[in-house]
Amino acid sequence: MNETSKSKKKVLYFATYNANAEFYNEQGKGFWGNMLLCYKEVFDLYIVLFNKHITEPINRQSIYGINNVQVIMLPWKKKINYFPTAGLYKSIIPYFSDIDIDYVICQNASPFALTGKLFARRYKAKFIIHEHTLFRTIKEQRTVEGVKSWHHILRSLGLFLADHIITPSQYLANDIQKNVLMCKNVSVIPNPVFNICEKNNKSCCKKTAVAIANWHLNKNLALLIAAFNKVNNDKELKLIVIGHITEIVQNSISELNTSNVEFTGHLQHDIAIDYLKNASMFILPSQYESFSLPVVEAMLLKIPVVSTRCGAPEEILAENRGLICDINVNSLAKSINQVIEGRSSVDLEAAYKWVKENTGKNAIVNAISNIL
Repeated sequence: MNETSKSKKKVLYFATYNANAEFYNEQGKGFWGNMLLCYKEVFDLYIVLFNKHITEPINRQSIYGINNVQVIMLPWKKKINYFPTAGLYKSIIPYFSDIDIDYVICQNASPFALTGKLFARRYKAKFIIHEHTLFRTIKEQRTVEGVKSWHHILRSLGLFLADHIITPSQYLANDIQKNVLMCKNVSVIPNPVFNICEKNNKSCCKKTAVAIANWHLNKNLALLIAAFNKVNNDKELKLIVIGHITEIVQNSISELNTSNVEFTGHLQHDIAIDYLKNASMFILPSQYESFSLPVVEAMLLKIPVVSTRCGAPEEILAENRGLICDINVNSLAKSINQVIEGRSSVDLEAAYKWVKENTGKNAIVNAISNIL
């Protein structure tokens, strides 16, 4: 180990990510790969990764093309999913018993965060949660998707026990401070957006709008299609909807006209970006968002963004960096039409500059260094 590495503080990073094992061999996978790359610039990284696609522990020394990182991949077992036990804690200890950890960082306040807290106590390390989920999301998942109420309770406990919380937006920071008793330090670091080829091909698909999401009810797909149909007097105008659509959302759009809508289903990140590069606009019709990577990716590619008033995007798109509209069909249709007719006030250069200054690698690395 070289002198530079010796001088770095050590981070034990807990995460759950349910991709196939081959996924982790690829270079720079979206937000999470970029965030790990930024953490690696500041710290020596030791990663505990829970994954339902494996049956035995895997010990590896790289992830997403990032070398010299110890990664312990452990099976995601239903019995320990929400109840981290002493057995889980003891199963991880042998991998890191001879390492002096300075920080324990958990990706989101999942119940595994309580295991992270045990490690923080063992090493007398600071316990950090890098949170991305709004309380409203968890509450609605309980109602619509049947997520157990004790998941919400354990998440709140994890946030309560944290020495420091990092969020990607002030909107989420405010949400946490409102819902967590005696909330401690909360800092904002936008999600990193880089490792994207910025060259686009605007000569193609001049009249194509793109929307990207994991389509749950709060993403308002029915609203988007209804607004699109309201302005679509030109048959050449096309809407491309990228991402998995839940059954309840499928039912909500079943009687809408989708003749000029293409549904791609889930796509790999680089393929979704190719669609975005060739679009004339990006549309976010959500009810609420704690950040929105596709919005920032569109800004980086100098694609006009139309978004509903849904939280964090209002921060990101302020000062004419995008169009913000109310959450109703008429308002969304009006904003879409402004972009189609070239009447929008969106400053694409200002949007691009904001992304570079706030979500680029150097910006994120500096933010991490200043906060931790």
